[in-house]
Amino acid sequence: MNATFVACLASALHQIPMRKIASLALALALLGTLAGCGKSSKVTAPVTSSSGGPKTESEAKQVAQQSAAMGNTYLEQAKSLLRVATVHGAQPARVRPYKALGTAADSTSFTYALQGYDIGGNPIDWATHSDQLASLAMDYRWYYKTNGDSLLLEQDVRSHGNVAGLEATATRYVANATDTLFVVYNGYSAGYHIIYEYSGTSKVTNLEWEKSGTPTYPVAGAITLHWHWTYEYWYGAQHSTGNVETDATITFNGTRYASVRVGTYTFSLDLETGTVS
Repeated sequence: MNATFVACLASALHQIPMRKIASLALALALLGTLAGCGKSSKVTAPVTSSSGGPKTESEAKQVAQQSAAMGNTYLEQAKSLLRVATVHGAQPARVRPYKALGTAADSTSFTYALQGYDIGGNPIDWATHSDQLASLAMDYRWYYKTNGDSLLLEQDVRSHGNVAGLEATATRYVANATDTLFVVYNGYSAGYHIIYEYSGTSKVTNLEWEKSGTPTYPVAGAITLHWHWTYEYWYGAQHSTGNVETDATITFNGTRYASVRVGTYTFSLDLETGTVS
Protein backbone atom coordinates (compact mmCIF):
# COMPACT_ATOMS: atom_id res chain seq x y z
CA MET A 1 0.00 0.00 0.00
CA ASN A 2 1.33 3.44 -0.83
CA ALA A 3 0.81 7.02 0.24
CA THR A 4 -1.07 7.89 -2.96
CA PHE A 5 -3.65 5.24 -2.15
CA VAL A 6 -4.22 6.70 1.32
CA ALA A 7 -4.53 10.24 -0.04
CA CYS A 8 -7.00 8.98 -2.63
CA LEU A 9 -9.02 7.26 0.08
CA ALA A 10 -9.13 10.42 2.18
CA SER A 11 -10.36 12.39 -0.84
CA ALA A 12 -13.12 9.87 -1.43
CA LEU A 13 -14.41 10.44 2.09
CA HIS A 14 -14.54 14.25 1.88
CA GLN A 15 -18.33 14.39 1.45
CA ILE A 16 -18.99 13.02 4.95
CA PRO A 17 -19.21 15.62 7.75
CA MET A 18 -15.75 15.21 9.26
CA ARG A 19 -16.87 16.07 12.78
CA LYS A 20 -18.83 12.81 12.63
CA ILE A 21 -15.80 10.70 11.72
CA ALA A 22 -12.90 12.32 13.52
CA SER A 23 -12.00 8.95 14.98
CA LEU A 24 -12.11 7.36 11.52
CA ALA A 25 -9.71 9.93 10.09
CA LEU A 26 -7.24 9.34 12.92
CA ALA A 27 -7.65 5.59 12.77
CA LEU A 28 -6.96 5.50 9.03
CA ALA A 29 -3.75 7.41 9.66
CA LEU A 30 -2.48 4.97 12.26
CA LEU A 31 -3.69 1.88 10.41
CA GLY A 32 -1.93 3.21 7.32
CA THR A 33 1.29 3.26 9.33
CA LEU A 34 0.85 -0.37 10.28
CA ALA A 35 -0.05 -1.38 6.74
CA GLY A 36 3.10 0.19 5.33
CA CYS A 37 1.89 3.46 3.81
CA GLY A 38 4.62 5.34 2.03
CA LYS A 39 6.27 2.20 0.65
CA SER A 40 6.29 2.04 -3.13
CA SER A 41 4.66 -0.93 -4.79
CA LYS A 42 5.56 -1.91 -8.37
CA VAL A 43 4.42 -5.50 -8.29
CA THR A 44 1.72 -6.78 -10.60
CA ALA A 45 0.61 -9.79 -8.54
CA PRO A 46 -1.70 -9.36 -5.51
CA VAL A 47 0.18 -8.37 -2.39
CA THR A 48 -1.23 -9.17 1.02
CA SER A 49 -0.48 -7.08 4.09
CA SER A 50 -1.48 -8.38 7.50
CA SER A 51 -0.75 -6.87 10.87
CA GLY A 52 -1.84 -7.70 14.40
CA GLY A 53 -0.33 -4.46 15.63
CA PRO A 54 2.87 -2.42 15.39
CA LYS A 55 6.05 -4.40 14.85
CA THR A 56 8.53 -1.72 15.87
CA GLU A 57 8.74 0.90 18.61
CA SER A 58 8.54 3.65 15.97
CA GLU A 59 5.27 2.28 14.60
CA ALA A 60 3.90 1.85 18.11
CA LYS A 61 4.80 5.45 18.97
CA GLN A 62 2.88 6.73 15.95
CA VAL A 63 -0.15 4.68 17.02
CA ALA A 64 0.22 6.05 20.55
CA GLN A 65 0.31 9.64 19.29
CA GLN A 66 -2.84 9.12 17.21
CA SER A 67 -4.49 7.42 20.18
CA ALA A 68 -3.67 10.41 22.36
CA ALA A 69 -5.41 12.70 19.87
CA MET A 70 -8.47 10.44 19.89
CA GLY A 71 -8.45 10.36 23.69
CA ASN A 72 -8.55 14.15 23.76
CA THR A 73 -11.52 14.05 21.39
CA TYR A 74 -13.46 11.85 23.82
CA LEU A 75 -12.67 14.18 26.71
CA GLU A 76 -14.00 17.13 24.73
CA GLN A 77 -17.15 15.14 23.90
CA ALA A 78 -17.71 14.49 27.61
CA LYS A 79 -17.25 18.16 28.41
CA SER A 80 -19.68 19.12 25.65
CA LEU A 81 -22.30 16.88 27.29
CA LEU A 82 -21.86 18.97 30.42
CA ARG A 83 -22.62 22.09 28.42
CA VAL A 84 -25.80 20.47 27.11
CA ALA A 85 -26.96 20.01 30.71
CA THR A 86 -27.01 23.78 31.19
CA VAL A 87 -28.90 24.67 27.99
CA HIS A 88 -32.41 25.88 28.76
CA GLY A 89 -35.12 24.44 26.55
CA ALA A 90 -32.91 21.69 25.10
CA GLN A 91 -34.79 18.83 23.48
CA PRO A 92 -34.59 15.54 25.44
CA ALA A 93 -34.87 13.49 22.23
CA ARG A 94 -34.82 14.21 18.53
CA VAL A 95 -34.64 12.39 15.19
CA ARG A 96 -33.38 14.37 12.21
CA PRO A 97 -33.48 12.79 8.71
CA TYR A 98 -31.27 15.44 7.03
CA LYS A 99 -33.11 14.90 3.76
CA ALA A 100 -31.50 17.92 2.15
CA LEU A 101 -28.04 16.34 2.28
CA GLY A 102 -28.59 13.59 -0.25
CA THR A 103 -30.38 12.30 -3.29
CA ALA A 104 -32.98 9.59 -3.69
CA ALA A 105 -30.17 7.03 -3.48
CA ASP A 106 -28.99 8.35 -0.12
CA SER A 107 -30.07 7.48 3.38
CA THR A 108 -28.95 9.73 6.22
CA SER A 109 -30.14 10.05 9.79
CA PHE A 110 -29.00 11.53 13.05
CA THR A 111 -30.67 10.35 16.27
CA TYR A 112 -29.97 11.19 19.86
CA ALA A 113 -31.69 10.85 23.23
CA LEU A 114 -30.78 12.49 26.53
CA GLN A 115 -31.79 11.29 29.99
CA GLY A 116 -31.04 12.90 33.33
CA TYR A 117 -30.82 11.14 36.71
CA ASP A 118 -30.93 12.36 40.28
CA ILE A 119 -28.51 11.39 43.05
CA GLY A 120 -30.45 8.17 43.67
CA GLY A 121 -30.22 7.08 40.03
CA ASN A 122 -33.86 7.88 39.29
CA PRO A 123 -34.70 9.33 35.86
CA ILE A 124 -35.84 12.94 35.94
CA ASP A 125 -36.84 15.65 33.49
CA TRP A 126 -33.38 17.19 33.45
CA ALA A 127 -34.43 20.18 31.34
CA THR A 128 -36.88 21.45 33.99
CA HIS A 129 -35.33 20.02 37.18
CA SER A 130 -31.69 20.88 36.71
CA ASP A 131 -31.32 21.46 40.46
CA GLN A 132 -31.80 17.70 40.98
CA LEU A 133 -29.50 16.62 38.18
CA ALA A 134 -26.64 14.32 39.26
CA SER A 135 -25.80 12.63 35.95
CA LEU A 136 -26.73 12.93 32.29
CA ALA A 137 -26.72 10.11 29.75
CA MET A 138 -26.78 10.37 25.97
CA ASP A 139 -27.46 7.79 23.26
CA TYR A 140 -26.39 8.90 19.81
CA ARG A 141 -26.41 7.46 16.31
CA TRP A 142 -25.24 8.81 12.99
CA TYR A 143 -26.06 6.70 9.93
CA TYR A 144 -25.18 7.45 6.33
CA LYS A 145 -25.49 5.38 3.17
CA THR A 146 -25.11 6.32 -0.47
CA ASN A 147 -25.19 4.00 -3.45
CA GLY A 148 -24.36 5.11 -6.98
CA ASP A 149 -22.68 3.90 -10.16
CA SER A 150 -19.16 4.50 -8.85
CA LEU A 151 -19.60 4.56 -5.08
CA LEU A 152 -21.08 2.52 -2.28
CA LEU A 153 -20.51 4.03 1.13
CA GLU A 154 -22.16 3.06 4.40
CA GLN A 155 -21.30 4.49 7.79
CA ASP A 156 -22.80 3.70 11.20
CA VAL A 157 -21.60 5.56 14.31
CA ARG A 158 -23.13 4.81 17.71
CA SER A 159 -22.34 6.20 21.13
CA HIS A 160 -23.64 5.74 24.65
CA GLY A 161 -22.16 8.04 27.25
CA ASN A 162 -22.80 9.22 30.78
CA VAL A 163 -21.33 12.08 32.79
CA ALA A 164 -21.84 12.03 36.57
CA GLY A 165 -20.83 14.43 39.31
CA LEU A 166 -23.33 17.15 38.39
CA GLU A 167 -24.65 17.47 41.94
CA ALA A 168 -23.31 20.42 43.91
CA THR A 169 -21.52 18.29 46.51
CA ALA A 170 -19.34 16.44 43.96
CA THR A 171 -15.81 17.70 43.38
CA ARG A 172 -15.13 15.75 40.18
CA TYR A 173 -16.95 14.87 36.98
CA VAL A 174 -16.88 11.19 35.99
CA ALA A 175 -17.47 10.00 32.42
CA ASN A 176 -18.17 6.53 31.02
CA ALA A 177 -18.87 5.79 27.37
CA THR A 178 -18.82 3.17 24.62
CA ASP A 179 -18.51 4.20 20.97
CA THR A 180 -18.67 1.98 17.89
CA LEU A 181 -17.91 2.91 14.30
CA PHE A 182 -18.47 0.80 11.19
CA VAL A 183 -17.71 1.87 7.64
CA VAL A 184 -18.04 0.02 4.31
CA TYR A 185 -16.63 1.56 1.15
CA ASN A 186 -16.53 0.40 -2.49
CA GLY A 187 -15.65 3.08 -4.98
CA TYR A 188 -13.42 4.60 -7.64
CA SER A 189 -11.25 7.67 -7.23
CA ALA A 190 -8.23 9.03 -9.16
CA GLY A 191 -7.74 5.73 -10.99
CA TYR A 192 -8.05 3.58 -7.87
CA HIS A 193 -10.73 1.01 -7.18
CA ILE A 194 -10.92 0.65 -3.40
CA ILE A 195 -12.91 -1.73 -1.23
CA TYR A 196 -12.60 -1.67 2.53
CA GLU A 197 -14.37 -2.38 5.80
CA TYR A 198 -13.43 -0.58 8.99
CA SER A 199 -14.67 -1.14 12.53
CA GLY A 200 -13.63 0.57 15.71
CA THR A 201 -14.63 0.37 19.36
CA SER A 202 -13.69 2.89 22.02
CA LYS A 203 -14.42 2.70 25.73
CA VAL A 204 -14.11 5.43 28.35
CA THR A 205 -13.97 3.99 31.87
CA ASN A 206 -14.38 6.17 34.98
CA LEU A 207 -12.64 9.13 33.40
CA GLU A 208 -12.42 11.81 36.12
CA TRP A 209 -11.50 15.48 36.03
CA GLU A 210 -11.75 18.26 38.59
CA LYS A 211 -14.84 20.46 38.59
CA SER A 212 -12.63 23.38 39.56
CA GLY A 213 -10.96 23.15 36.14
CA THR A 214 -7.49 22.68 37.62
CA PRO A 215 -5.82 20.72 36.25
CA THR A 216 -7.59 20.72 32.88
CA TYR A 217 -6.64 17.13 32.09
CA PRO A 218 -8.15 13.89 33.53
CA VAL A 219 -6.80 12.71 36.87
CA ALA A 220 -8.11 9.12 36.83
CA GLY A 221 -9.65 6.51 34.55
CA ALA A 222 -8.78 4.91 31.22
CA ILE A 223 -9.60 5.02 27.51
CA THR A 224 -9.26 1.84 25.43
CA LEU A 225 -9.30 1.82 21.63
CA HIS A 226 -9.58 -1.05 19.17
CA TRP A 227 -9.48 -0.85 15.37
CA HIS A 228 -9.84 -3.44 12.62
CA TRP A 229 -9.45 -2.62 8.92
CA THR A 230 -9.60 -4.92 5.89
CA TYR A 231 -8.98 -3.48 2.44
CA GLU A 232 -8.39 -4.33 -1.20
CA TYR A 233 -7.46 -2.00 -4.03
CA TRP A 234 -6.53 -2.02 -7.69
CA TYR A 235 -4.55 0.62 -9.59
CA GLY A 236 -3.56 -0.38 -13.10
CA ALA A 237 -1.55 -3.58 -12.73
CA GLN A 238 -1.21 -3.13 -8.98
CA HIS A 239 -3.42 -5.19 -6.69
CA SER A 240 -3.12 -5.34 -2.93
CA THR A 241 -5.10 -6.61 0.05
CA GLY A 242 -4.66 -6.08 3.75
CA ASN A 243 -5.95 -6.94 7.20
CA VAL A 244 -4.82 -4.61 10.00
CA GLU A 245 -5.82 -4.70 13.67
CA THR A 246 -4.48 -2.94 16.73
CA ASP A 247 -5.31 -1.80 20.28
CA ALA A 248 -4.26 1.03 22.55
CA THR A 249 -4.96 1.92 26.19
CA ILE A 250 -4.48 5.32 27.83
CA THR A 251 -4.37 5.25 31.65
CA PHE A 252 -4.58 8.41 33.77
CA ASN A 253 -2.84 8.39 37.14
CA GLY A 254 -3.45 11.83 38.65
CA THR A 255 -0.26 13.38 37.30
CA ARG A 256 0.51 15.39 34.19
CA TYR A 257 1.83 12.24 32.52
CA ALA A 258 -0.51 9.42 31.48
CA SER A 259 0.67 6.07 30.14
CA VAL A 260 -0.18 4.83 26.66
CA ARG A 261 0.18 1.11 26.00
CA VAL A 262 0.26 -0.17 22.40
CA GLY A 263 0.92 -3.88 22.12
CA THR A 264 4.06 -4.60 24.16
CA TYR A 265 5.19 -0.96 24.14
CA THR A 266 4.40 1.64 26.81
CA PHE A 267 4.85 5.39 26.35
CA SER A 268 4.39 8.54 28.40
CA LEU A 269 1.77 11.09 27.32
CA ASP A 270 2.25 14.71 28.38
CA LEU A 271 -1.34 15.83 29.02
CA GLU A 272 -0.47 19.51 28.74
CA THR A 273 1.30 19.35 25.39
CA GLY A 274 -0.20 16.16 23.94
CA THR A 275 3.28 14.81 23.18
CA VAL A 276 4.07 11.09 23.40
CA SER A 277 7.58 10.06 24.39
